[in-house]
Amino acid sequence: METCCGFVEQKFAMEPQDQTAVVGSRVTLPCRVENKAGQLQWTKDDFGLGLHRELSGYDRYKMIGSDEEGDYSLDIRDVTLEDDAKYQCQVSSGSR
Repeated sequence: METCCGFVEQKFAMEPQDQTAVVGSRVTLPCRVENKAGQLQWTKDDFGLGLHRELSGYDRYKMIGSDEEGDYSLDIRDVTLEDDAKYQCQVSSGSR
């Protein structure tokens, strides 16, 4: 998909789906973005977790994958009941 100016638009190649996890287990929420131009962040119940792979203040949460592959999946280890929430992978529009 191209824009008016010949740039390829960013788009989600894979978005998170509803998942269940057992307390104490590990879960990975997938998020893949093609041609990422904007800033990406994960939110938990509409609260931003951070813009970097190492999510400051969230020791059990980490964005895994690689920028080259457009993989920004969220890995949550040692799942607790407090992790039961609505998670979203969000990307701002890029400025070109």
